[in-house]
Amino acid sequence: MPPSAGPGPVIEWVRAGSYDACCLDFGGTLFDFAPVHVAAFKYAVGALGHDWSPSAAPPIIHEALDRGVDSVAMAASLVEALGIDADPFELARVKRGIVERLIAGSLLDPAMCALLTSLHACVRLAVVTRGLASSTRDILERSLPSGLAANVRVYGRSDLRARPDKRGLLGAAIADLGAAADRVVYIADAQGDAAIAADLGLGFLCFRPFA
Repeated sequence: MPPSAGPGPVIEWVRAGSYDACCLDFGGTLFDFAPVHVAAFKYAVGALGHDWSPSAAPPIIHEALDRGVDSVAMAASLVEALGIDADPFELARVKRGIVERLIAGSLLDPAMCALLTSLHACVRLAVVTRGLASSTRDILERSLPSGLAANVRVYGRSDLRARPDKRGLLGAAIADLGAAADRVVYIADAQGDAAIAADLGLGFLCFRPFA
């Protein structure tokens, strides 16, 4: 499906498809994580005693986000680009902890709140994230009316050591939503998300409001 430039076309497209449920990716779709990832990796690289390159590092992180890879793969690309002697798993672990501190108290953009409100009126909702499910739920609860936030299911990692698989998260969401796969639409922003949706038999809409 074609990318959408704003929430309005997303709502129209979901309604036109007569879907029963909708799964939305959190990072890059509902929440602008790119500056958070850049800042967190900068701190993490320094915390491990290495030098940061403001010219080389951010493009590597943005490219990895566009591909939809997880923090470990992102860290591996960064280690190679910076030419540093660091364990990608350790770099990713430190970075994840910094991300949690940086997003504490964050709110969704008002346009994303309006999107979720409109979608909730016509489909059952779930949000998937490679971050902590608890942190994502906190952001939703701070940003949305309580009645709406309580009706949005959240699927993500349970602790910072886990390395969740997006297919597994979506599979759990589909099962709990009680809808057939072909009656669920997955709304996400990364290049690899369309292939994941196709593998699971889901409808797919590319939505990149922060690109």
